[in-house]
Amino acid sequence: MATGLAFALVFSILIFIHEFGHFLAAKKSGMKVEEFGFGFPPRIFGLKIGETLYSLNWILFGGFVKIYGQGEEVKEEKKRSFLAKTKKARALVILSGIIMNFLLAVALFSIIYGKLGIPKASDKISVVDFAKNSPAKEIGLELGDVILGFEINNETKTFANTENFIKAVDEYRGQKINLKIERQKEQLQFEIVPRTQEETPEQEGPLGVAISSVETVFYPWWKMIFSSIIAGFKEAVSWVILVFSSILISLKQLILGEAPQVAGPIGIYYLTKQAAKEGWLTLFQFTGILSVNLAVLNFLPLPLLDGGWLILIILENFFTRKKIAKLEQKVNIIGIIFFGILMILVTINDFVNRRMYQ
Repeated sequence: MATGLAFALVFSILIFIHEFGHFLAAKKSGMKVEEFGFGFPPRIFGLKIGETLYSLNWILFGGFVKIYGQGEEVKEEKKRSFLAKTKKARALVILSGIIMNFLLAVALFSIIYGKLGIPKASDKISVVDFAKNSPAKEIGLELGDVILGFEINNETKTFANTENFIKAVDEYRGQKINLKIERQKEQLQFEIVPRTQEETPEQEGPLGVAISSVETVFYPWWKMIFSSIIAGFKEAVSWVILVFSSILISLKQLILGEAPQVAGPIGIYYLTKQAAKEGWLTLFQFTGILSVNLAVLNFLPLPLLDGGWLILIILENFFTRKKIAKLEQKVNIIGIIFFGILMILVTINDFVNRRMYQ
């Protein structure tokens, strides 16, 4: 898949799904939806069905929904306007975009788990990956090998989990050990000398392998569907927590005057390129992660974001609608300036660091 096409497709899906959430909630609450567009103007053509114009636009990048009376007072059909509805109904319309992005992530993660299997804790220690120039790979270890333990000084050591195995290997760096392996129900032995601290590259272990005590299982199709959805939901929640944590770290870096490590358009373009190269499952996973990011970002109480609209709805409990309308105009102008500057800075940062993505 061409990088540009993959990039445009991923972002179009993310934004389209987000806006589709707003669209469905607005229709459900009885609001008048003036237009639901795929892409952004100028318009190629539009088809009016009922009171809503469904349009296809030249900038095929995402989409938008135009709800009658959102952000402005109207004189006609006031009961159908955004502002005429209850705070609860308006809040639901705002939150629906965020919810849809979260559900998209759940769906994509569920498909991945359905294809690759459901992770389950195991008492086996398996080889799941090799580092470059891995000593373990050089002596003949293979992916999927189960590590039973190792023998040293005529003493056999076995391990209940990966942590204990890693500590034990670390203890015998530079000494010859006999790894005991199970491969397709056959037991094998391999002699290896774990690399010393000086010989080991950064972020690698003495054997140059990645190990896991988690195995993947497959159930009958009817059970696999529900298991995949549950696993996909848990995965999406874990990413929500991780993204929130990353935002807090970035804010801390800004306060301390440090440059936060945030990928902008160029960075995401190269990351999409890499994901597309690795196959559709990786691209699905990357899209799911981006969808979670978009959901969390939109939840932030900032101007122009869904979280900013929610704050304005909450403020109606304390201020008149006219005061909030004036505040809304000022806040939106500040938001446009803020996000414009932020986008420029992030893009410059991407350009300076573009080599790290390639």
